[in-house]
Amino acid sequence: MFRLNLAERGFYRELIDMAMASDNKTVLETDIWAREFACTEEEILSYLEKFKKLTDENGDALIKIKGDVLIIPSCENRLNLIRGGKKGGETSKPTVKPNSKPFAKPNGNQIEREKEIEREKEIKRDSVFEDSVLNFFGLTVNNNYQQAQTLSAFVYVQTLNGRIEYFKTQFADYKKLKADGKYIHSFQNFIGDQKEQFSNGVWDSENWGAKLVAISDTPSTPSNQGFVLGAKPRGAVNHA
Repeated sequence: MFRLNLAERGFYRELIDMAMASDNKTVLETDIWAREFACTEEEILSYLEKFKKLTDENGDALIKIKGDVLIIPSCENRLNLIRGGKKGGETSKPTVKPNSKPFAKPNGNQIEREKEIEREKEIKRDSVFEDSVLNFFGLTVNNNYQQAQTLSAFVYVQTLNGRIEYFKTQFADYKKLKADGKYIHSFQNFIGDQKEQFSNGVWDSENWGAKLVAISDTPSTPSNQGFVLGAKPRGAVNHA
């Protein structure tokens, strides 16, 4: 899965869910998927082509396409357990062939994948917070799938780096500072580039809390209340 970028990984997981729900007989509906995931049909087709060329740890292609049906080989073991339990209303155990060969030593990719799975289990999506960030920039999960996936990756990276609470503070101060709606950065510029591990985002280039305090402490420009130089204020009493 490290060979997939965030958008590809998110789409592949959607395909896994569809495979499990359809007994691994997912009908190809690239035009519908494009609308659902807020991308172009060309992007969907490019993802599928990449999935057909890549293989999992067992050497199977990530997906296989037969006619208009998409199959995910890695789902078959789990589906066989379900299929076996449905026969005749009785649960049945899958037949396990004795393994005369010694267990293969896991390779580097398998170890990294297992570590990744464990890390993902530890990090749960804070949907309320992520939605608040998206909404501030006028985005939603349903209408802006790519940006939502980028934000999830951002939160994942900052959580691993121990900086997620710092980001939340920075974002809260940024929102207060930009409450008037002026000079708001784009979502991409604020978050930064995923290739740079989001280190080049505006969120980290300034101390937004300090800027907020500085503006709050700056005395407002005194008003002349409509006075004209050399003239007495309206309503002033002449004591001369």
